[in-house]
Amino acid sequence: MALTVAAYGMILLIVYLLIREKYSLAPVFIVVPVAAALCCGFSMTEIAGFVAQGIESVLNTALLFVFSIVYFSVLSEVGIFELMVQQIMKHMNNHIEMLLIITTVVAMGVQMDGSGAMTMLITIPAMLPLFDAMKVRRTVLVFLVSASAGVMNVLPWCSAMLRASASTGLDAVEIWNTMLPLQVAGAVLLIVMDLFLARVERKNHSGMTDIEFRTLKETLNKPAALKAPKGVIAFDVLFTIGLIILLLLGKVNSTMGFMLGLAVILVVNFPKVKEQEEQIKKHGATAYPLVLVIFSLGALIGIMKNTGMVDAIAHSLLLFIPSNGGRILPFIYGLVGVPISVVLGSDCCYSILAPIIGTISAESGGSMMQAVVAVLLGSSFAANITFIGPAPYLSVGLAGISMKEHLKYSFKYLWLVSAILTLAAAAMGILSL
Repeated sequence: MALTVAAYGMILLIVYLLIREKYSLAPVFIVVPVAAALCCGFSMTEIAGFVAQGIESVLNTALLFVFSIVYFSVLSEVGIFELMVQQIMKHMNNHIEMLLIITTVVAMGVQMDGSGAMTMLITIPAMLPLFDAMKVRRTVLVFLVSASAGVMNVLPWCSAMLRASASTGLDAVEIWNTMLPLQVAGAVLLIVMDLFLARVERKNHSGMTDIEFRTLKETLNKPAALKAPKGVIAFDVLFTIGLIILLLLGKVNSTMGFMLGLAVILVVNFPKVKEQEEQIKKHGATAYPLVLVIFSLGALIGIMKNTGMVDAIAHSLLLFIPSNGGRILPFIYGLVGVPISVVLGSDCCYSILAPIIGTISAESGGSMMQAVVAVLLGSSFAANITFIGPAPYLSVGLAGISMKEHLKYSFKYLWLVSAILTLAAAAMGILSL
């Protein structure tokens, strides 16, 4: 009981401090969970072990973040993204709708490899200059990438599906076959939302007037301001395309790929040692603050998991279930799965809540499959807004926005998409009512 109270108190305090912006993220993610663990009777030696395990769990994400951020920053420095924007804008009319639809389709296509990190790393840097040119808020970009990844995150080889399958004993392909109609419905829903969000952005003074667009078209006819010879730019483009293909095919580990890629790109574009050091200092400074946040987040994750706080919260949530509500429990969970996943993190929902909800549902005439579907509908869309997971910090870092801005804009829409698909699942007979 004391552990449950401490866990809820810790989460509420963290959320309060983040919303009020009284302190930066790193101190909040370190001091609050350590204090909570001390209040629960754990020693500093035990807490240090929890923190070490948590940091180890986010180490790969931190390394990937550092090398990928500097990699794309160097490409931007030499003018590749400006050149890309010129070429795309020459063939795209002054329509925000088309920009949002292209972003959604690209993100869903990239997510087919099953890696949310790769979806962020490829889609956000590529589309960000276009969003800036069209004066569309960057939060819209991060939302669309998050939602698109959520729709595609139920493919049999995706990590979310594999974790849900492992915890419940159900075959991943069987789960996907059950969810395929919802995946199609989700893709269609996002395209419809693109049209709605485009109207909202236009009312928010996004887009360009016809005069501004004509002026832009005229400037596009001028050569881009490149800081490297055309031969080097051509090499950069071909090398990056090749690297992305290898990453998508799983031939190269993402962290190792960007480490080697950065080394090559730096040497090719800036042959002098002094120039290379200047680029590392300049763009490394951008990544450093968020790396601190990710490591601090590791401390929070390690303490929550290893003290048993996550388990305590998960089991306490089940106390609110009515004794005769087991059959419709998956449907109820589907409606509130996003906020639960934001607080607990996707891993907890897949490994703890899914089998518990499935067992209760099966005993009341439902099934384990319905529980998995409900948990996936919530956690897949919440994966990029949970504050106890590293993925959101990668996306907001790439987009140059704050976590608060991302949550404030994306949370309501991601929850809406998840809720609509839950209702669709009930209408299709996938979830019981």
